[in-house]
Amino acid sequence: MQPQDAKKLRFFTPVLPALGALLPEFDNLLWDGLEGGYRIPYDPRPSLLELLENNQQQALEKLFENLYHQGDVGISSYAAVPFLIKVGALDLAGAIEAARHSPQNPELPAWLEVEYENSLRDALNQSPKSEANLLGYYIIHASLSGSTQLVRALHLMSPEEILNDYDSFS
Repeated sequence: MQPQDAKKLRFFTPVLPALGALLPEFDNLLWDGLEGGYRIPYDPRPSLLELLENNQQQALEKLFENLYHQGDVGISSYAAVPFLIKVGALDLAGAIEAARHSPQNPELPAWLEVEYENSLRDALNQSPKSEANLLGYYIIHASLSGSTQLVRALHLMSPEEILNDYDSFS
């Protein structure tokens, strides 16, 4: 890691106050043991940092691949959600939130609950710019409303499938 990257990483500590309380520096070693979607330790910080740089699509694809794998998520996935919401990546945040309700995935740890739930509520104040992010927005909204069946239904369909089904009723 370059010194200028360390400064950028420290900038993000306030984005995750629950982690910031436990991790004085964003690059604290506690991140090393958190698992992603492959059920192996995954440190999302380099890709989270890339989201703010020019290669956003590549970073988002890398995060999707490692934080959410075929419906599997881990604690690293949950820890990344507040940051994902802060930068407007509601599609991935919604996918992680939908997966959180699956019994095969770990429960949200108590040390992350407040920040995670607050970030979901913050997501509802955003105006998604793409259909994928709009779908993530609705998944998050349904989850906060306690509609887990709707969360699963929305998550199982792509925006294109939903729009095609809607067109068939018109």
